[in-house]
Amino acid sequence: MAGHGGRRIGAGRPKREVERDLVGRLSKYSDEVFEVLYEAIKEKKQWAVKLWFERVYGKPKDYKEIELHSIQIETPVITWQKTNQDNNQ
Repeated sequence: MAGHGGRRIGAGRPKREVERDLVGRLSKYSDEVFEVLYEAIKEKKQWAVKLWFERVYGKPKDYKEIELHSIQIETPVITWQKTNQDNNQ
């Protein structure tokens, strides 16, 4: 399976400078983005309300109920007995 695991070109987290550059370039749209989010919340769009709640209150914890069943396997008792061949040696 080539290409899985290990060091690869373009893999991993972007360099800090790249992230800062992207944030800097996108920051000029902040006011417009907040306005769109505000309007979507006023229109009761589910994605916007969910996004707002997750940012203000944090994402809810995800709990999963797991049932484990075990099976008891009976192992036979092995008793070694000498044979006539073993007795002759």
